[in-house]
Amino acid sequence: IWHNGGTEGYRAFTAFIKSQKVGVIVLSNFRDTNQNAIGWQVLALIQKY
Repeated sequence: IWHNGGTEGYRAFTAFIKSQKVGVIVLSNFRDTNQNAIGWQVLALIQKY
């Protein structure tokens, strides 16, 4: 399950892998943040452990 969203300079990314009980939330107040890339990279790193 995942979702991203943004409004007026704020950005958000949420992802959860239920079978692994792992989740990531990325929040930013900088409009040029690539929150999706950050979120997926963090999730990939967490899954390695």
